[in-house]
Amino acid sequence: MPRQHKRFSFPLEIVLDFSSGRREARISDLSLSGCFVDILLSVSVGEHVSFRLRSPSGYWVDLTGEVVYCMPSFGFGIRFTNMNEVKQQMLEQIILARGGQPWDPPE
Repeated sequence: MPRQHKRFSFPLEIVLDFSSGRREARISDLSLSGCFVDILLSVSVGEHVSFRLRSPSGYWVDLTGEVVYCMPSFGFGIRFTNMNEVKQQMLEQIILARGGQPWDPPE
């Protein structure tokens, strides 16, 4: 499945909740529709996860997603689910604050 939005590479620390419990992890890239989580623990495609990340204004954004692919010993890709306008705007702020243009088409 092709990407809906361009991903931007920059690290963000998150708190991840998934089948193995709660863990600190890091996002290595982010778009308006998904992200890649760097973590050594394994997950399954289709697994639902949730996590928090901090916006530039200091507010926490609670996001949920579905694992769409896994790279064992590296991490996994997430497609965001249950998005609303507020969450979308906060993701836009995060991407803009790090020099990205969230509305650019994927490459």
